[in-house]
Amino acid sequence: MAEETTNGTTTKKPAPRKAATSKAAAAPKAAAKATPATEKAVTAATAVKKAAAKKAAPTTVAEVNTAPAAAHAPSAEERYCMIQSAAYFIAENDGFKGSSTEYWIQAEREVAGRLAEADASVAG
Repeated sequence: MAEETTNGTTTKKPAPRKAATSKAAAAPKAAAKATPATEKAVTAATAVKKAAAKKAAPTTVAEVNTAPAAAHAPSAEERYCMIQSAAYFIAENDGFKGSSTEYWIQAEREVAGRLAEADASVAG
């Protein structure tokens, strides 16, 4: 750091910066000098990965829909949240004019029906 004296006080100034030379700056030059053999190996590896990904992904709607819709029953907390959301939307559709207890009971019935349908579709 350089020091400067003004009116009897000494202040320190930062030293001027030098040009940065690092490996990061040299990396684009090295990448530009890639050999054709290296490029072919990278391209071949990419092609193999893409082919494997195509084989793993389902190709038709029938393959996509064969997975079970609900592999597990919801926990008590998940069921509660489902009922809570359903009760809110039922109340919202009714303009919040009715009883919250009635909305909750209706939501419980709807959620139980949906879960029974999901269980029946997975079993059948």
